Amino acid sequence: MKIEQKKLSSSKRELTVEVPAVEAEKEFNQVMNQYRKLAVVPGFRKGKVPAGIIRSRFSKEIEGDFYGKMIPDTLNKALKEQKLEPIADPKIQEIEFKPGEPLKFTALLEVKPEISVSGYTDVRVEKHKAREITGEDIDKIITRLRTSLASFEPVTDRPCKKGDFLMIDLWGTFTSGKERNFHREKILVEAGGEGNPPGFNSHVLGLHQGRELEFSALHPSDDPDPVLAGAEIKYRVKLLEIQKRILPESDDAFAQKVSEHQTLSDLRKQIRSELEQSEEKRIEQDIRDKVIERICEANPLEPPTHYIDQETESWLQLVVQDIRNKGMDPGKLEIDWGELRKGFRPEAEKRAAAALILEQIAEIEKIRITDEEVMKEIEVYTAETEKSAEETKDILEKDGRLEALKKQLTTRKTIDFLVKNAKITLKD
Repeated sequence: MKIEQKKLSSSKRELTVEVPAVEAEKEFNQVMNQYRKLAVVPGFRKGKVPAGIIRSRFSKEIEGDFYGKMIPDTLNKALKEQKLEPIADPKIQEIEFKPGEPLKFTALLEVKPEISVSGYTDVRVEKHKAREITGEDIDKIITRLRTSLASFEPVTDRPCKKGDFLMIDLWGTFTSGKERNFHREKILVEAGGEGNPPGFNSHVLGLHQGRELEFSALHPSDDPDPVLAGAEIKYRVKLLEIQKRILPESDDAFAQKVSEHQTLSDLRKQIRSELEQSEEKRIEQDIRDKVIERICEANPLEPPTHYIDQETESWLQLVVQDIRNKGMDPGKLEIDWGELRKGFRPEAEKRAAAALILEQIAEIEKIRITDEEVMKEIEVYTAETEKSAEETKDILEKDGRLEALKKQLTTRKTIDFLVKNAKITLKD
């Protein structure tokens, strides 16, 4: 067997494989003889059909079975000989074979790139001061808690105004591209709310119950919903009901309903403490993100396409789930998934490169996760469930998710190591 390997990039390889004619024809004849034993051809006894007729009548089937066995077997031998470990199934192309001649084919494959990482133990980053928590910040949380206990009264003697909650039927028609229209019934929206479609609030304010309106809206290109980003939509709204929201008073009785505290003052102290902790976590995460960013900038890497595709698909799954959470069917929206993939690809490349670099650093520094650390993490997951940590571990192992958890923990531990060794200065 002849093998020629070409290095197309840091992660892409091309293997040209040639199997000697004698070996290839031997395997081809074995496949053909199997057909000859089983084939039923009028005018011939079973097993006595001439080879030429078998080859003529079943050429596609014989060829398919021959390639189906010969190419994988030969490719596996070639990969072992060349000491290559593909990260995804190789792509086979340029197959050439005629009885009596060698079998030739080319395999395109991706492998983990050879990574050389340096300068990761003295990364310099700036740390922002924690933002001071104000009374206004606490008031916003109190308002959210009051909102969670709000009651509603129907309004029939006036048109809707800002702050009212509207029960509506909503139709959306995309004015260009493929048909992606949608219809949502009896949804509750806040008049004047920030999450409403562009132009919705200005059109709906002053509308009476039972009335309908139509308007067109051009969604910004950075709309958080990728389905709507940059799209022009003609909306039709039917106002079914106007509801006035009534919030409870923010007093000690309210504090007792939403917490274990007896006074509103104690509740506000708890909220302040939680906001301060949240601010510290935000700063910590910002440092972790900057450390990874600096290391990636100092160690540029072209990640394999396979890893980029994995990152992209994970993101698309989140998009699909978000659409479903909004009560829409992704299949009926006829989204241009190709454009979404294209838009996310630069970010996916960054994430894939960062993952490979962190994996290499973990290998260099011999950062490992112990069984005790795995069980501790699983115990956190199961703290509020009826399952034990051991039962959850068994489930994760059966589902093939335990290794993913270990990898996640290794990444986290590696970032901890990098932050610990970083040069962090406080920004004025």
